[in-house]
Amino acid sequence: MVAEYFDESLILMKDLFCWSLDDFVYVSLNKRSTDSVKSVSVETTVRMREWNSGDVMLYEYFNHTFWEKVHAFGLDRMQEEVKLLREKRDAVYEMCIEKQADNTPRMWHPLGIKVGDFILKKGAENNHLCKRMTRPELLYTDMLRKLQYQKFKRTSLKNF
Repeated sequence: MVAEYFDESLILMKDLFCWSLDDFVYVSLNKRSTDSVKSVSVETTVRMREWNSGDVMLYEYFNHTFWEKVHAFGLDRMQEEVKLLREKRDAVYEMCIEKQADNTPRMWHPLGIKVGDFILKKGAENNHLCKRMTRPELLYTDMLRKLQYQKFKRTSLKNF
């Protein structure tokens, strides 16, 4: 996966797993607001690339293999599937999201950094999909741990 081409990466994963687009629809939660992103000078960028040369090599290798996979998938096909994924994402957003808000109490954020969260539309609070799509990562992780623990307990008891 390449972050700059996240949607395209999801399409390749969808194809690899033989899943549907619905399995990959997402909303960008916990995303830093654009006014919290600081730009760096060209000189700093060069120094960072030198300092992190191993990471740069890894990134360049996987970026190259990513584009090989995109070309093998087909550029026109990729463009069409990305369009469909974004349409589905926009439909979920339209169904669920009232507005975006920064630094809500339920979303962890570093001091001085604005992190996006969503306010659900009235009625969407009871929609399973809307709740899951907008649940913050820490709450989602906690929910998954509880589900896994319950499954473990049921499975462990059957083995005795």
